[in-house]
Amino acid sequence: AEAHRALQRSPDLRKVRVSDLLDELAAGAAVQHPGTDLRTEAAEALTLDAERAIPLALVLAELVEGAVRRAAAGPSAAPSDTMLLSARRRADDAVLFEFVHGGGVAAAAEEDAAPDLGGKVVRALLRQIGAALETEHLAGGRLRTALALPVHAADPAPAEA
Repeated sequence: AEAHRALQRSPDLRKVRVSDLLDELAAGAAVQHPGTDLRTEAAEALTLDAERAIPLALVLAELVEGAVRRAAAGPSAAPSDTMLLSARRRADDAVLFEFVHGGGVAAAAEEDAAPDLGGKVVRALLRQIGAALETEHLAGGRLRTALALPVHAADPAPAEA
């Protein structure tokens, strides 16, 4: 829904402004989880084609939802930790999305758990859009999740005979 709203705000219905997409995700998180502090950063000129923006929005929404759930289950039981979701163009012709949020023991345990449906969906969507995902533990129990997405969609593989 966030991707569709961002697409509606776009002057060109084939492209989505990344800043609009991230703002919609943050607004959705605040409505679904009052007290969530999700801040966003992206250049206004940064855009993605709609075909990849929609699956990307689903991936980012799943990452945000997981982080909010872990924060709510933590010692303070409130999603009050500031989270930052940003996007920028890299020199290697990719868009780097970075999500920095609380982590800690619950997040480490989740990484080792058997894959759930959300994780399977995220992996399938990442393959679909040609993106790579990495998670890094930061000081203070925070996590940094980075998603690198090629600026241009890959050509579809030729059909096998």
